[in-house]
Amino acid sequence: MSVSRRDLFKLAGVGALVSALPSKPSFAAAEKVGKMGAMLPPPKGNRVVVCGGGWAGLTAAKYLKKEDPNIEVVLIEKRPNFLSCPISNLWLADLVSLDFLSHDYYQPAAKYGYKFINATVLGIERDKKRVYTNKGYIEYNYLVLAPGIRYNYSAWFKDDKQMAEYARVHYPLAFIPGSENLALKRKVWEFEEGDFVITVPPGAYRCPPAPYERAAMIAYVFKKNKVKGRVIILDPKGDIAPKGPGFRAAYEQLYLGIIEYVPNAVIKEVDPVKKIIKTTAGDFKFTDANLVPPHQAGDLVWMADLIAKDKEGKPTGWVDQGPSYLPSKGGPACILGGRRHQWRSLSQERTHGKFSG
Repeated sequence: MSVSRRDLFKLAGVGALVSALPSKPSFAAAEKVGKMGAMLPPPKGNRVVVCGGGWAGLTAAKYLKKEDPNIEVVLIEKRPNFLSCPISNLWLADLVSLDFLSHDYYQPAAKYGYKFINATVLGIERDKKRVYTNKGYIEYNYLVLAPGIRYNYSAWFKDDKQMAEYARVHYPLAFIPGSENLALKRKVWEFEEGDFVITVPPGAYRCPPAPYERAAMIAYVFKKNKVKGRVIILDPKGDIAPKGPGFRAAYEQLYLGIIEYVPNAVIKEVDPVKKIIKTTAGDFKFTDANLVPPHQAGDLVWMADLIAKDKEGKPTGWVDQGPSYLPSKGGPACILGGRRHQWRSLSQERTHGKFSG
């Protein structure tokens, strides 16, 4: 495994602020930030504030400014530099360098004409159209939330935060860019023998092909290092999806005897201390693992109070989003996204007059 000191500093920069974002709006923090004052003067025309500098947020900022240069576009992101989750599984197997995945935020901001602010969002008040950060607040006309995800460990451990933290630290997920990726890479390259388990989350989750790609890349490392071990995929679905035929062909032709795929393995219980997972397909002991619990919408959506509720009034964990274009049900001034192709809808919003002066 080739991880240089330079790579360590890069990943430390990306991951340093991940745990700093509160899971709920901090109104005390918002009040304190409010006393700090505004970071920018009130918008003179239409100002779009984009919260979240992943693929979706960067794409939104770029194309909003490209479609209408008169719109003031502000991108807020807590990380000092960008690290791509897509293609990171190749880095896991040392097939691409970290430089290929990591980029600064200032170059695209200068190139496409939007403003980049490196700050942590602490709260959102949609009635006042304000975003509160650790550096002050920003007023907006339209808000774009590109929140990414958060991990729902309560599905496994309920209110046992100590067990959730144990699982997070000892079996990193690497679905949120940062030090998790480095921790997982070390595990893979230092693995000597035994069973390495990957759990596929149920329902919606970030990058559906990712667990199957990751299994192939870990098997590649095991094969290269002549490790006496298996990669066991525990999948709640009945078959690999998406791209099932391609992954199955790869497993059979390249990694036969190394990858074991287990369908219909709905998780009933996880014990990260005793290293055992109980599923509807049987119980599985593991030597090491990539334990991935269910996903939810990222913290920004919870801050904005835009999480949908089920018939019993309980949070679904996902966005309460309208069927037309991408506005949330919280109002047309708040746009939500997570896939690059969806940002065409933002230019459609402008074409229909919703962003016009």
